[in-house]
Amino acid sequence: MKTTRYYMVEAEVCGTCKYYHQHFVLGRGERFHPLWYGHCGRRGMPHPQPGEVCPHWTPALKTEEEPASVD
Repeated sequence: MKTTRYYMVEAEVCGTCKYYHQHFVLGRGERFHPLWYGHCGRRGMPHPQPGEVCPHWTPALKTEEEPASVD
């Protein structure tokens, strides 16, 4: 199942980095809701808040730039 990535801010922070993996919770109606929490995909990096930044920040793909999934 593919979920839509929600950008909480439009800046060079962890929440918009390609290495950041946002966490979700399954709510009522079988819908996923983003949490203000996630983790960094780089080894040895701590669990950052979406508003923090580190020297490894790399821009993530925007929704319109994401490649189509092959089913």
